[in-house]
Amino acid sequence: IFKLAETVIEKPVYLARSPRQRGLCLASCAIGLAFNSLGSIIMGIPVVGYVIGGVVLAVLHLFNLALGVLSAYVHDARLQFLEFYGKFYDGGGRLFDPLGVKTKYIRFA
Repeated sequence: IFKLAETVIEKPVYLARSPRQRGLCLASCAIGLAFNSLGSIIMGIPVVGYVIGGVVLAVLHLFNLALGVLSAYVHDARLQFLEFYGKFYDGGGRLFDPLGVKTKYIRFA
């Protein structure tokens, strides 16, 4: 019974925590759909349309794939810096002192 209660509580919490990933997935699908529409327009050109359209589609979908890979890195970095550093990192160093910058009203910390 405890396993069932844990599952019932855990699943909605998991779904509520991941709207960012679902939003990125939806945005990637919309970008892919726009690229496919552009490719179909280019492929409508007689004779050379399929060659040019194929190249354009390949380049644009590789760009979309690169955006997806970059978003995975950005979200991992966000987890590391924003959520985990506050729990495990204790900054016991000295204050930042920029080289040669002495201001009258602004203090850099």
